[in-house]
Amino acid sequence: MAERLFEDAKTQFGDQLKKYREAAGLTQELLATLMGTRGAYIVMVEKGKVGIGLANLEKYARFFGVTYYEMGNPDYPVPTWDELPPASKLKINKAKDAIASQAQDRKVVYRDRTINAKQLHELYAGGYFGVPRTSRETFRTLRPDIPESEYPKHFRNIAKISDTLSKGKFAKLLDKLEPVAGSTSVRFVIRDPAVTS
Repeated sequence: MAERLFEDAKTQFGDQLKKYREAAGLTQELLATLMGTRGAYIVMVEKGKVGIGLANLEKYARFFGVTYYEMGNPDYPVPTWDELPPASKLKINKAKDAIASQAQDRKVVYRDRTINAKQLHELYAGGYFGVPRTSRETFRTLRPDIPESEYPKHFRNIAKISDTLSKGKFAKLLDKLEPVAGSTSVRFVIRDPAVTS
């Protein structure tokens, strides 16, 4: 009997948490981030599969600006966005901004996947690799519109250049040189025809 009551309480609280989360405009993943847990945990709580314990109940209730017993009461009105504590609204907005910024960074990386083998062949044909060049230098040449301060966002594109220059037809055209002292970047240079013949 007691176990059945506990199961009912978990289910009822899961329903309550979902109402609070949705009223605040939060996804399960975002609420998890704000509470310092995983999205899967919020899913399990909302489905009534796990209980959250009194300490967590107080933490969640405080975040939504109610007491723990008000949050557990299905007859108590769920606070609207305007009724949330200012500190909670600030945390939510900061978290949403961070997610939007990360999404934008991913979009930039995806959008800039325009550097292809054809462009690299054009550089090769123009003699660009007549002197040793790193992938970073090659990226700078092909994308002069991107400031170096943003290169960390484009590391996949730079690595893709290195990968492309290391294999296929380029592996027959270019030598892959060891990095210079104090560097970790390999350099690519046109093969000496006397060495390859």
